[in-house]
Amino acid sequence: MQKRYWLILPFIFGLLYAIQCVSADGRAIGDSSREYHYHYHSESNDLNFFGANRWAVRFNLRNAYPGLSAVNFRAQGARLWFPFSGGTLGVELRADAAGDPADLLTSQSIDVTGNQIDITFESEHIAETFWLMVDYSTNSSNRFVAASVGGGTHSYFMNQVGNIQQLSSFATAGYACELLFGLLGEFSLGETDLQLCDFDLDGVLLPAGQVKPAFRIYNHSDNIVSNANLRLILSRPGFSQYDTLNVAIPQSLAPRDFYEHLASSDLLIDLPDEPTQLRIEAVLSSEFAENDTLLANNKIVGNYQVFSDESPVDLIENFMREDESTVIHSIQEPYLSDTLHTLNYYPILSDPLANLPSMQRFNWYGFNSVPRTVVEGASAL
Repeated sequence: MQKRYWLILPFIFGLLYAIQCVSADGRAIGDSSREYHYHYHSESNDLNFFGANRWAVRFNLRNAYPGLSAVNFRAQGARLWFPFSGGTLGVELRADAAGDPADLLTSQSIDVTGNQIDITFESEHIAETFWLMVDYSTNSSNRFVAASVGGGTHSYFMNQVGNIQQLSSFATAGYACELLFGLLGEFSLGETDLQLCDFDLDGVLLPAGQVKPAFRIYNHSDNIVSNANLRLILSRPGFSQYDTLNVAIPQSLAPRDFYEHLASSDLLIDLPDEPTQLRIEAVLSSEFAENDTLLANNKIVGNYQVFSDESPVDLIENFMREDESTVIHSIQEPYLSDTLHTLNYYPILSDPLANLPSMQRFNWYGFNSVPRTVVEGASAL
């Protein structure tokens, strides 16, 4: 029995030490230059990995539209991001066969001359699932691949176990992150699909002021959309959905094209007379039934601070119990500055410091547990 242990141990250690990582700077890498970039990472450089020479991401494009029966992606290129430049890499686009890489569709050899590398394929490839394979020799000093914190189920590395090479997912190896690799191209859908890409307010956010909505829509389908509409649902603490506005899109939306609604005088949103927070839900619809996940693809929720003092004063809200306050304050203290204003709430009524306004605010956010920290209306914990 003891000999069997010695036979098994090398395999275990091979799995544990196939790749290693070091913490990165966590900075945002942004999304630029290409209209549609499909990826699983969160656009930040959180971890730098080394120890393997072959890396891969499996793109299951149907996951993006679980309600549609047929979803294809027109892969026209790839976007790769590296923490350091230098060296040469090989890129392969492969078909999928029951979850494994299959036929080679196209390949290229590229010099890593910068952090972001955009590759254009010689021809367009259409499928529901692709494998993007990258051959890039890494080491512990200046050859890394980068990843964002995430699930890790889509990203892979070539793992050497004894004399056998096999692809292992980051999640299986214990790393909850995704490689900063993505596909450039477009979805190909048989049904109409609109995407609300972004939404914001233009103007000064002061009590009793007026602002204008600005947003972008992308038509992923081959159909012309003639009657699109954006519904704006406004709410604030103590006044749930106190107003609803409709923005009729004044023109038809062309297939596979963007529509940009610039802030103009055709619609003004009146801000509350007193300082408050404002939540706006922007929900996109049209004459076509949206069969994909409506809340994921056609809805954006924004939180805005309507205070007497203009930004850059940022509001930090802590929802906690009395016995947690010392620990939370000690963690936050090094990061506080004159531009950060902290408010503490105690929403649990059994707590000595609890009060009804704290509970009401806690419920307005829809939280169900403490502690929670909210920065500028967005949950940070």
